[in-house]
Parts: sequence; structure tokens; C-alpha cells
Amino acid sequence: MSNDYNWKKCDQETAQALISGVNNPGQVFEFDAQYLPAGIATGMENVQKMFVSGRCDPQPIAADVEIAGEMAAIRYEDKDGIAYRWLLALSGTKEEPAVFYGGFYKKCDDHHFVSGIAVPIESIFKKPNPFLAD
Repeated sequence: MSNDYNWKKCDQETAQALISGVNNPGQVFEFDAQYLPAGIATGMENVQKMFVSGRCDPQPIAADVEIAGEMAAIRYEDKDGIAYRWLLALSGTKEEPAVFYGGFYKKCDDHHFVSGIAVPIESIFKKPNPFLAD
């Protein structure tokens, strides 16, 4: 797998939760922020919302590894809301799946927004991730 995106493996409990969101391509699901991978959660305070979306066109990046979705987290800092995105890659078998996250990517329309104003989550996922650009 390419090291260009700083891939990290999720623990099994987080992996199982994320797979449930990735298995529905083209839809965005809100998740409990407890499923934010530990490597992200320890470095990011005040995460209050997390979302997962499956890709309609999974992209292979290595033997038996494909980018199958994206994950977003929203955190709050004083009056500002800040959104971040990561790619999700899957490998392994259904019985023993492995989920990796890579990123983060913050160039989305609503990366920064005023706290308290509802931000349509679709706007965070709207722009394609440059790693996946054609």
C-alpha cells in the first residue's frame, strides 16, 4: 500500500463499525464519535460528529486493497466548526477485514464554518479527494 497517504490500521471494533457505513455506496451515515479511530481521536479534541460514506467506485491501490469510502469528523473550537476528511481502505476477508484510514484532507467547502449553523454534511464530501482525482 502506498505510504503517500500516511495509512494507519484501525482496531477491529472501529473497523467493523466503519465497514457498516462503507457497505452502502453513495450514502452518508452519521456515526457515534467513539468510532473515530484512536490515532485520530487522541490528537483531535472536541470532535462532536462523525460521518462515513461509501464510494460508488472503489479504487484499488494495492493487491487486495481498495479505497472504499471516506470518513469525516467535525470538531468545535470556540465559535468555529472545523471539518476534516480521511480516506478509508479495505483489505482482508469478510471474516477478518482490515480497515485503514489515510489523510487527512481538509479542502472541502465547509472546512471552517460558524458554530451553531447547520452545515449540510454533503458539502463536506462534495469535492473529490485529490488522491482519487482522475
